[in-house]
Amino acid sequence: MRHQPILLRFLLAIALIFVGVPSAQAAVPGVPTNIRVTLYPAKWVTVTWDSVLSATKYEMRVYDTNGTVLEDGVFVQTNLNRSVYGLQAGTLYRTRVRAYNSTGWGAWSNPVTFVTLPDMPDVELEEDLLTSTSAEVSWATVNTATEYRITVKQGSNQVLALKVPTGLLSYSIQNLIAATTYTVTLKACTASGCSVESNPLSFTTYPAPPAIPSGLSGSAFSSDSLRLTWKSVVGAKKYEVRAIDEKLSFLDNEDDVRTMESTTNSIIFTGLVPDSQYRVEVASVGQSKSEYSSSILVATMAEAPDAALVEEIQANSAVATWEDDLNAQAYIVSIVDSNLKTISSKVTQGTSAGFIGLRPSTRYRIKLQYRTFTGRHSEPTFTAFTTKTLPPRPSMVKGIKIKRLSKKSFRVSWNKSRGATSYTIRVLVGNKNLVSKTFTKRRVHVKGIFVKKKITVIIIARGIGGESQTSIKTLRAK
Repeated sequence: MRHQPILLRFLLAIALIFVGVPSAQAAVPGVPTNIRVTLYPAKWVTVTWDSVLSATKYEMRVYDTNGTVLEDGVFVQTNLNRSVYGLQAGTLYRTRVRAYNSTGWGAWSNPVTFVTLPDMPDVELEEDLLTSTSAEVSWATVNTATEYRITVKQGSNQVLALKVPTGLLSYSIQNLIAATTYTVTLKACTASGCSVESNPLSFTTYPAPPAIPSGLSGSAFSSDSLRLTWKSVVGAKKYEVRAIDEKLSFLDNEDDVRTMESTTNSIIFTGLVPDSQYRVEVASVGQSKSEYSSSILVATMAEAPDAALVEEIQANSAVATWEDDLNAQAYIVSIVDSNLKTISSKVTQGTSAGFIGLRPSTRYRIKLQYRTFTGRHSEPTFTAFTTKTLPPRPSMVKGIKIKRLSKKSFRVSWNKSRGATSYTIRVLVGNKNLVSKTFTKRRVHVKGIFVKKKITVIIIARGIGGESQTSIKTLRAK
């Protein structure tokens, strides 16, 4: 029994030799750290991480914003980085990595979030705003972009590089050279980087514009139009005229600016407001447009009054009447001929005016306009009328008879003259005119003339048609 412990120890040693002593179990790899994402413009990224002790390979996954693994987003490899292609521009993704060894897979790293770079913008030229010294380019909003970077080149020389905040989707490039070709490219950027550069946009500025027109002048043409003229400009194919209502010009609203074009150096500018003052200016246009000229102020006429009525029309006179207008301070009423040449004109604050000295059987017009309380004239109205036909002049007096009644008196009688309403008699003794009177009757008793010499009696018939030829009768003393 004394040797039993020795035997047990021997048997235990033999067992340990054949069975072996249990060793400590090997551990899985640790969690990958320092995961970094490098962004590239063409919708791809590279994910990099630090190596993990005892790891023999790694698995990297990419998830969309919903946490779903991308269809091509699982990668198992031995390298410490992986490039991922085919992502959406300006889109949020997550990635995580785990390590593997013979014991198995280690734990996943915490997700790392990244947003891919913005999509490539498309830049366009605003052709209607192209001039000889400027051009405007525009583009659509690019998702996630925080700014845009514009580069302008003339050939291989860069002439402009600037940043534009996302609140702007266009930019006017100034101080360009006339008739010169430029190239514009655009990038959409975030704090992490920029997109691929846009396709180059090329444009050529217009040749230098014609000179600025000079000699602009104008006057009212009607209640809604102005007559404007200026000096012609060499090289101008047309002219652009604009008018701004002075009452609205302080608003600086393009809707308040009216523009018209003319191929000559004059224009009737229509569509304006009655009795309003406009600031007018003109530019010449070739392949590009000049600056506008110095402006002038021109006012339209007030609205026309109602046309006058013409009454009491005679062969050589007429009377015009009209309704009073509340806007009128005074009226200017004129007689004009068929060529609108003024024959006679009057200014009155009344509502009627008479005209005499007109020609019989003649067509005239009454031109009526008023002067407003601001001193402007209204557009005129015209009323046509024709004076009456003048009757024929009276026929020559015939059948004159002179009968002596006494030494100092005699009687004169004559036949009726056609068209006569009165008769004028003159009695001459020698060269002295002793009597000159007008009568409606055809018999006159002349007294107080001592008939001792030759007496000459002259009779003229008068009527609406004028005077007759002169008739003469002589009485000789006995």
